[in-house]
Amino acid sequence: MACRTTLLGMVLMAAAGADTGSSGSTGLSDMAGMTQHTRASPTSDTSSSSNVNLVLVLVDDMGYADIGAFRFDDSGLTAGLRADDPEVISEEDSYRYLRSETPRIDELAAAGMRFTDMHAGASVCTPARSAILTGRLGPRTGVIYNFGEASLYGLNRTEPVLAELLSDQLGYDTMAIGKWHLGHSHDYNPTSRGFDNFYGVPYSWDMGCSDGTNGDQWYDGVCSSCPESGPCQRYGCPTWWGDKNAARGCAAQTPGIALFDDYTIIEQPANLSTLTLRFTREAVDFIMDHAINHAAAPSVDTGAGAGTDQSKGKGAADGTTSFLRRADAPGVAGEGERAASPNPFFLYYPSTHMHAPMAHLPMFTGSSSKRGSIYADTLRELDASVGAIVDAVEDAGLSENTLIIVSSDNGPWNIKCDWTNTIKGLAGSQGPFKGLYQKRRLRGGSTGKFTTWEGGHRVPTIMAMPGRIPAGVVSSALLSHTDIVPTMAAMVGLTLPPTRTYDGVDLSPLIFGNVNGDDNGDVVIGGAAIDPSDKYALHADLVHVGDSGTVQAVRVGDYKVFFSTCSAASCQQKYATCQHFQNATTYIFNVELDLAEATPIDPTDQSELYASVEAQAVEVAARFAASLHEDNTTYTNFESGETPDAWPCCDPDELSCRCANPDLEAADLDVGVLANAASRRRGG
Repeated sequence: MACRTTLLGMVLMAAAGADTGSSGSTGLSDMAGMTQHTRASPTSDTSSSSNVNLVLVLVDDMGYADIGAFRFDDSGLTAGLRADDPEVISEEDSYRYLRSETPRIDELAAAGMRFTDMHAGASVCTPARSAILTGRLGPRTGVIYNFGEASLYGLNRTEPVLAELLSDQLGYDTMAIGKWHLGHSHDYNPTSRGFDNFYGVPYSWDMGCSDGTNGDQWYDGVCSSCPESGPCQRYGCPTWWGDKNAARGCAAQTPGIALFDDYTIIEQPANLSTLTLRFTREAVDFIMDHAINHAAAPSVDTGAGAGTDQSKGKGAADGTTSFLRRADAPGVAGEGERAASPNPFFLYYPSTHMHAPMAHLPMFTGSSSKRGSIYADTLRELDASVGAIVDAVEDAGLSENTLIIVSSDNGPWNIKCDWTNTIKGLAGSQGPFKGLYQKRRLRGGSTGKFTTWEGGHRVPTIMAMPGRIPAGVVSSALLSHTDIVPTMAAMVGLTLPPTRTYDGVDLSPLIFGNVNGDDNGDVVIGGAAIDPSDKYALHADLVHVGDSGTVQAVRVGDYKVFFSTCSAASCQQKYATCQHFQNATTYIFNVELDLAEATPIDPTDQSELYASVEAQAVEVAARFAASLHEDNTTYTNFESGETPDAWPCCDPDELSCRCANPDLEAADLDVGVLANAASRRRGG
């Protein structure tokens, strides 16, 4: 044990040191303008695979069991638990008895592959999104915390983002729609990071106010926009942003949530209830612009004026940060139809659902089987949005050469209460991944978002591509979100920078089956044959990075080794992020048998197994720390500026930075694209 403690301490300190950019071989600082984004010519010589389109849908804070296709039966749920344990049945098991609220996503799962042991790069928003777009964990990129409303910087511009590589090398059309949360100032906006266009919000949509009752399903119900009635009215409106005392809880220090069109804020506060509709229409239009026969492409009902203008400006000519509304800024309705594009595309759709607060179109109120549950109704809207994207890909004639991935950034935010247990719940369901040992034997709390328990970072994931990815396959392979970048790169012939160490691997042999098999039916990777049914063929181990970028746990085969544990706030507790504690004893769970992480291996009764697994985990953590020293690690600046200047603010002279969107009218909000997707079922 003494040896473990000494070595582990060195490992964790080494990993923590890399976060500052001081221990990497380069320790690159963030130099704005250093990365030059130049689109490759569509006629340039590229890989024969570069006609593959890529769609990545990233849901926010979705629980593992929120998708019907990922719910466990009794045998899977209770494996490793005592049959007489009342918590097997009584705690957080309601999800098993509810009807699925995700029929379209379930159909996508049936048409492709489900991955039941996929892990996020982190269990909180910003670090998770950085990992999925760079293929590198937080200690390499320096992205170990969330960016805030007044953050001056973002993901280090020297870190290559997938969209930049696709555009620069292969001439891909790229678009980001939804929640970004990797920096909102000019140089860190998606349109400065390889995306041709961005339509969405800069960060989580609870990090700003909204009007009236729009999106008010939030624990404090604040609004700083001072509507004619509401909580602010009781105290009077602050006369200016610095008059915080006058607000008395009205959150005048928080700007309205902003809706961006590229670099320009077109609406603030954004109408949360209509965002998913507008996101979906933008996504459908983008896909249909790439239809095989654009002129004769099937007509898709996206509603009147569905944002069809892509001739958007790119912000101030001098590159300075400006959020002020341009006089000619496009709104919801565009003018005319975009020209068809011959290029392949990458669509990144990080949805604002299922993060609190919950806001959806009125048409989805009461649409779920759990009457009165705003979370279940919101799941229905999310499901329709994904369905509309799948329909658009098919209607455009692009199904057979378009990879669609659906996943969640991390586990559910338990402080908002599991929706399957209470009608008022606004958090997802962890399903069988309960982290019971933390709840029952340690310091209590929750084991979802913010934590390295399975419920915090094991995420439901689907990959579909008809004709290439086999349908109806369930894979239990140990995988990571960091695998997505190398997998997409291999598919399209993209060369990843050799100066970077990537934490992921190419999943092509797994998802495409025995394409290049040997005589034994094994898949050949780099000259070595592997058994595609081997759960650990691609990843024998994984490191789980917690807050501050340190290694909190390590997965070694069937076993999960906790060097430190944590819990976050439980249902209706006072807000708290994860509090980590160094364990006096290393906890080791067999997560293949003990999904709930209820009973650790006894270091006395199972001493040989315990010592062997512990030693392997320490070695994995040490190897990861050593790789940081050999890598081009980067430094990310989390400094915040003075408010309101550093906020994304449309009009600083207006309370809440308010600017109305004159184009947002009832005529522009035809809900056809979501209504059609919600009612359209394959094979019927």
